[in-house]
Amino acid sequence: EIYIILDVSASMNATDVHPSRLSKAKIELKKLVDHLKGDKIGLIVYTQHPYNQCPLTQDHEAVKLFIDMAQTEQYVQPGTELRTALVMALDRFKNTQKDASQVSRAIILVSDGEDYGESFFSLLARLKTHNIRVFPVGIGTEGGAPVPVTANGRDYKRLEDGSVVISRL
Repeated sequence: EIYIILDVSASMNATDVHPSRLSKAKIELKKLVDHLKGDKIGLIVYTQHPYNQCPLTQDHEAVKLFIDMAQTEQYVQPGTELRTALVMALDRFKNTQKDASQVSRAIILVSDGEDYGESFFSLLARLKTHNIRVFPVGIGTEGGAPVPVTANGRDYKRLEDGSVVISRL
């Protein structure tokens, strides 16, 4: 059982990775899903709040469809809070029928790394006690890029002083 946790915050629209961080993540995740034959896969997307985009399923075509549908514009909450997405994945794993000793569980976390929520390090320890492995995948560059106001826009987010916001991995 694998939950993919995908960051869909506005900073994922940055284009330091072509064509954008989110678009590149979606391309690579769909390739990964094709290689996970027989595994149950679910998708949680998050900004400030997580959304269970796709419950655990062996229907990989459905998972890829839900990955395709993930867009930054569909979520109104600004910001990024990883802890809430990890809690949702843990709760979803706890609610599945199988005993943790009978199945291997993992989280693939795809994000540019920006997080404005509470610390999640104690939660990582809880995931470990439940034998849930977390595989973080960073997307973006150290140099970063401006954060577009919309996925297709040419205007960028700005600080109070008018300078352009740069998002870095």
